[in-house]
Amino acid sequence: MTIEITVPTLGESVTEATVAKWFKSAGDAVARDEVIVELETDKVNLEVTAEVAGVLKEIVAGEDQNVDVGAILGLIEEGEAPAASAGNGADEAAPAPEPAPAIETTAAAPVQAQPLSPAVRRLVADSGIDVSRVQGTGKDGRVLKGDVLADGATHAARKIGKDSEKYVMAVKGVDLGMHDPRAMENMRRQFAVAPVGGDHCGSAHKRNSLANTLGICQFLSYDDDLKLELLNAATGWDMTLQELDDAYERGITMARQFNIREGWTTADDVMPWRIHQPMAMGPM
Repeated sequence: MTIEITVPTLGESVTEATVAKWFKSAGDAVARDEVIVELETDKVNLEVTAEVAGVLKEIVAGEDQNVDVGAILGLIEEGEAPAASAGNGADEAAPAPEPAPAIETTAAAPVQAQPLSPAVRRLVADSGIDVSRVQGTGKDGRVLKGDVLADGATHAARKIGKDSEKYVMAVKGVDLGMHDPRAMENMRRQFAVAPVGGDHCGSAHKRNSLANTLGICQFLSYDDDLKLELLNAATGWDMTLQELDDAYERGITMARQFNIREGWTTADDVMPWRIHQPMAMGPM
């Protein structure tokens, strides 16, 4: 019985993938649940396994081909794989294995040597981003589309040019979160002076920063005493409010000292140009 290998559901809003790599060739035996092909999307790499044991009868979609959800990738002929032919003697000794090569301490192949999917190639060509600077997170260091975009909007805008940098919503190279700070005065100030730039978790504001550091949503109205009680209960510590304040101050001071070492000054505590433009509609 012939079984189709199809593109599975890829996740919310993802409808297309690229065939990144086949681990089997036509005619190869496959075991049930064995990984046979890898797909790449804009967000993640996905391994597709065999639903049945048998032989890979045909590869329908080759490597670097774009495929939609539900598309046929290949065909498996279900059944036991042909057994390896036995030798003339039952006790024939297998040839001695070749000695294993010495393990080198170098990293995986450089990114320039890694194959790029069509989606990544188009993005790199359009943006001008130097892909050699991008750390790939795919299998064997393969660069995904998300890896290229993760370089940040500021860097991408500088590469693209055409006055695009002034439209980037970022502070100190860090893209702003989902909240538009034009409608939130405290967040505006926080974004401007936070050591890490556009940080909506409140690294420049003690109360908010402590809440987020403790894993407590800053939008919930926990007072300092309750925060301390939760912290001590979870850790077994016996910290006081003053010690908690001191810990925060040490952390924020270290972050600012790092910025000084890297050349950041108060001249960098500015909001992007677009923040000073009137809002066309609501705050979200």
